[in-house]
Amino acid sequence: MRKPVKTLDGHKDTINSIVVSSDGKLLVSAGHDGIINLWDLTEFSLLDTINISGLIYEVVLTPDNRFLASAGSNNKINLWKFPQLEHMGEFIGHTDAPVCLEVVEDGKILISGGLDNSVRYWSIPDGRLIQTISEHEGSVDCLALQDKEYLITAYDEDIKLWPYGIHPDRDNYEFIFYDMPWEGVTTLKGHDSLVYSLRITPDGWNLVSGGADNTVIVWDLEKRKLLKTLEGHGGWVYDLAFISDGKTLITAAGDGYIIYWSLPGGKPIKSFKAHDRSVKTILITHDGENLVSAGEDRLIKIWELDS
Repeated sequence: MRKPVKTLDGHKDTINSIVVSSDGKLLVSAGHDGIINLWDLTEFSLLDTINISGLIYEVVLTPDNRFLASAGSNNKINLWKFPQLEHMGEFIGHTDAPVCLEVVEDGKILISGGLDNSVRYWSIPDGRLIQTISEHEGSVDCLALQDKEYLITAYDEDIKLWPYGIHPDRDNYEFIFYDMPWEGVTTLKGHDSLVYSLRITPDGWNLVSGGADNTVIVWDLEKRKLLKTLEGHGGWVYDLAFISDGKTLITAAGDGYIIYWSLPGGKPIKSFKAHDRSVKTILITHDGENLVSAGEDRLIKIWELDS
């Protein structure tokens, strides 16, 4: 049986999200227990803990590592000074829980998707709501960004590609949005159930999605078509990651397994049982040496990354 390099134990319930600082020294984890933990990855020690009322679905860092944002079941997004974890304010506007986050424009804009069927754009750090997309027919469960051309969202089994809709007004240091409704929205159909994860390949040409139908789909973004359906998991596919060259995809699922796939062919390379229960989130450290996984068993595991 494969063994992790290290196992971190500091949560009381399912871990939904992990994020690592750009220098690779700090890891943030958050989950169902309403806890945000800050870990030292050099010493594998717990540095700080924050308790928030309700579930936390996702945490993200701005590229400069100045701010951490968390989204949870209290319908709010919290902004924290990083790494001090000093509370900077709340982003208020969602009428149901925000569950997914993306940071854009060099950390100046935060995009959130929620169970209220909306996508919202916010100004960082003041939390000003500057744009809302309300055209979704179901909850927005995940987001991705293709450069500055398309915002990609998933609700139910559908994936939508929206024009990015934002460009900087450099004279006034503001951001200008196109008037709604935006034109040119494309819908991708291929999954038979909820889509839980979206990732763009490092070269920007393909989108990969994972869903509650236990499959992973590779899409051609230019032609807007399904290229390949990858089958191998025995549970919902919760997260995806790429090795830096983009030729290897790593997937994590509700069966507790992590699978390596070759791209573009989509053949499984190897798999291993990573957790006793669902693997909810994975990431590759910036130095490319380790894979980090976490999930329903409340544990964070650090693995040597196979090339």
